Order: sequence, then structure tokens, then C-alpha cells
Amino acid sequence: MQAYAYMQKVSTEMDTLKEADEINHVIDELEFMHEVIDPEFQELCSDLIAQLMQKLKAVS
Repeated sequence: MQAYAYMQKVSTEMDTLKEADEINHVIDELEFMHEVIDPEFQELCSDLIAQLMQKLKAVS
């Protein structure tokens, strides 16, 4: 998996995520990715996770 490309895809498609299970799936993938990617991408990954957590709260 290309970490940066995936994070870019998540960022551009975040508005299309409407269901809690979809959002949780993406959060799980990003959390795994956060553990294995270079430190230079971890902050971006953390920001995406935080945005998705807010979105998850809104749909729950």
C-alpha cells in the first residue's frame, strides 16, 4: 500500500463516507498505517484519523 496515495484518497473521498462501519474501516486502516509509515507522514495520518473520528461521532 502506498501510504501517501492512500491518505490522499481518504482526504478527497472523506465526504462520501456516510456509514459508521465505513468510517471505522478507514480509521482502522489509518491506525495500522500510522504504526508502519515514516515519521514524516504520521502527523498527516493522525490528522485524518482525528477528522474521521469527528465524522464518526456525527453519524453515531
